[in-house]
Amino acid sequence: MRRDLPRVWLCADLAMVNGDALATYVERALAATPAVVWLRSPQGTSARSLAEVARRLLSVTRTAGGLLLVGDRVDVALVTGADGVHLPEHALH
Repeated sequence: MRRDLPRVWLCADLAMVNGDALATYVERALAATPAVVWLRSPQGTSARSLAEVARRLLSVTRTAGGLLLVGDRVDVALVTGADGVHLPEHALH
């Protein structure tokens, strides 16, 4: 099944704001328009912590008709059921 991607892409960065506040900001943004949400995390964020935030954001994105990508962590994307992974250029070498 082909699904057109939303035109708006949001970068949800855990280095800038904690997970609880991040979910609130994303929910407000998605109330205006569907979007792809790219969850980024700083080096050293545990898989468990990232997965907890990803699950919260996944609930928000699914309700609003958006998509969730997890940055650089295929394991977290798979375990949470995220819509995809954003891989940096260096990950492909």
